[in-house]
Amino acid sequence: MIQDKNISRKYQHLFLPPQVWGSFHGLTLTDGEPNTAVLNVGDTVGLAAVGSLMGVQFDVDDIIRTVLPLPTNWDFDEDIGFRVIWSDAATAENSVLWRVKHKTAEFGAAQPTIDGTLDDAIQSDADTATTNGIVATKWGTMDAGTIDVDSTDLLWLQLDLQTDANNLDPFFHGLEICYLPAISTGEKQGKGDFPEDA
Repeated sequence: MIQDKNISRKYQHLFLPPQVWGSFHGLTLTDGEPNTAVLNVGDTVGLAAVGSLMGVQFDVDDIIRTVLPLPTNWDFDEDIGFRVIWSDAATAENSVLWRVKHKTAEFGAAQPTIDGTLDDAIQSDADTATTNGIVATKWGTMDAGTIDVDSTDLLWLQLDLQTDANNLDPFFHGLEICYLPAISTGEKQGKGDFPEDA
């Protein structure tokens, strides 16, 4: 194994677009009526074209969820960042608030209530007042050591819309996750700077 105290690990990024989320709860149907059922993966209801990009349109309290086998290449002994990529049809500034929650579980266990919150929550975000302009929230973070990698198999993630100031039903285009790579089981050396907000 190569060890060099002059080598710093660089933050890596994972992007989860709407198509990889496993369930959509409460999202608006194409006829404008709220959907009270769960849309299974593969369903296209709730996905819509926003300019040249696909997105899922949210109303306040709508929820999407997904589950990942616990990533072995994420260093959970370091902070992990989360931010939402979104847009809306605003022609003037519109403020929204997204919330990311998480939960771990073992294979074979009952599906959990996803109630873990980020230690530093994603803050309220405003668009650019450009119709369908893509916006990135500020980073929210899960603190180092939050997840015990030795006692879990799965990482559940949930996203919901808390606030939509002008009731414009923003579009969700994806969740971006930044993490330091776990490249060895030995002593960890230097690390790069946490990514800056957009």
